[in-house]
Amino acid sequence: MGVKFDLFRMTLLDRVDPELFAPVEAREEYLRRVFSTSLDFTHHGKPFWYRPAHIVADEAVFGRLGRRVVLDENLPPEEGLGETTHESWRACVIAVDPRNHPDGQKLAIERDRTVGGPVALANALAKAINVMHANANFSIEISPIFDARTFWEFAKNHHGDIISLTFDLVVPNGLWTADKNIRDEMAEVRDELNGQEVVTTIKAPYGINTDSPRVADAVAYAESGSGSIAAKTRNGESYYSKNVPKSVTIDDVEKDRTRLIERVATKLLQVFGRG
Repeated sequence: MGVKFDLFRMTLLDRVDPELFAPVEAREEYLRRVFSTSLDFTHHGKPFWYRPAHIVADEAVFGRLGRRVVLDENLPPEEGLGETTHESWRACVIAVDPRNHPDGQKLAIERDRTVGGPVALANALAKAINVMHANANFSIEISPIFDARTFWEFAKNHHGDIISLTFDLVVPNGLWTADKNIRDEMAEVRDELNGQEVVTTIKAPYGINTDSPRVADAVAYAESGSGSIAAKTRNGESYYSKNVPKSVTIDDVEKDRTRLIERVATKLLQVFGRG
């Protein structure tokens, strides 16, 4: 059956006014440090715990993110099947590739709805790390990695009916594969305006021309870098790239979950979509 992992891209943004005593670290060093540190935080009023898994691997850092689970159960028949509760803990596996790659630095979260939705968990964990390391030179921005084909399928099915199109793009701090023109424009926002994020909304009551090269460039940038796309049609249909993160499945998973991280470690290229 296998275990699914949703994929996210991590962008490290330079803090505008980092504390003077903040140590100077490379982005890879920073990610290795923070994901090797235990962290307790609250998400939607519920406590969560992140604990690093001490596995020696140059390619990645591993951990588990979990919460307390209380289940309503019944006692055995000899005890009258009376009502009772059972407390347990449930955690999902997290793998982080902190190295610099042309397709960015990535995070993979095991899909386990008992713990929570991967998109919400990824953002909550990043927010908690940013708060805990408030004096660091970087803050972490998390974006689900999406397949641009899902947007183009939506655009095809609603050709001429899309009346609102929003691109939320993070300025680059690494290598990107999008069109050079948009890369240069985003770099200017970073260098000249000290900007970290650009949100552009296009509205057309009679339908946006999604066949435009400008749209194609922005979609490519959002897919290959850090960004998201939202679209709405005149009849109320909508698309949001953050709701459709790309996922991979690790096959041949044994029932013994205690070895899941070890199995993930042997399939990192597959997990991070590079194999």
